[in-house]
Amino acid sequence: MSARGGAHLRRPLPREGLVPRHRAPPARRLRGLERDEGPARRPGPHGAGVHRRRGQPAARDAEGDPAENPRDPRRVGAPVTRALCLLIVALTPSVASAQAPTLESLLARFAALPGLEARFVEEKRVALLAVPVRSEGQIWFSEDRVMRRVTAPEASAALIAEGRLRMRQGERVEEIEIGDNPVLRGFVDSFRAVLAGDRASLERYYRATLTPGEGEAWELRLVPRDAALRRFLREITMRGDGVTIHEMRMVEVSGDETRTTFSAVNTNRRFTPAEARRIFRVE
Repeated sequence: MSARGGAHLRRPLPREGLVPRHRAPPARRLRGLERDEGPARRPGPHGAGVHRRRGQPAARDAEGDPAENPRDPRRVGAPVTRALCLLIVALTPSVASAQAPTLESLLARFAALPGLEARFVEEKRVALLAVPVRSEGQIWFSEDRVMRRVTAPEASAALIAEGRLRMRQGERVEEIEIGDNPVLRGFVDSFRAVLAGDRASLERYYRATLTPGEGEAWELRLVPRDAALRRFLREITMRGDGVTIHEMRMVEVSGDETRTTFSAVNTNRRFTPAEARRIFRVE
């Protein structure tokens, strides 16, 4: 074949994309060219100048793929991030438990109690006395019945059941119909209606205001509605946590104040028939 006839076979190749073998550019320089040339031309796995078809994903460097490089910070930090997220979720209280109590929800919880037993210490501050009168004893509640026994300084007992107040002081026993005395009924229902969750009876005699505290803590303020009751009683304040009453404070119009603190409170007390007959009685 003549030189002229084979000239078309020796057509010079385009210089674009050729890399001399003795001066192969470093990988760092190739990555720099990748940014300069735009998305249409990217360095391939075998060198620079390799064309990429439209729609074909580019091959990643070993350093740029966290799934292929176990030392990549993005891969190392992922388990730590997940662990922190799980820890935060575990330590975050549920929305239901963080809700502040309302009067309706609090009385509903009291209404669901099977019974209650607690010890109490009562201090009555009288304007004419320099030292408060102190007494202590136990109290029980079950099925709309309240039993209060004073053990010191002198023994006494009072039972509220079936619309009656039955009391014993020393050898003397007295029984009073609660419905015949609105003032007495108001005093009685201030405590009984709360333990029974009886909102209708409570609001018949009092304007009830519940102030939520931290967590499940609360303060219930009772202001008398009845005119006869307002002549004797200014307000009653109860403080508690959940269904546990810690303190009850009663302020009279005269300025006298009675503060009762409760301890060893058992809000899940269940009474057998024999226990109920023995505890809820005054003889």
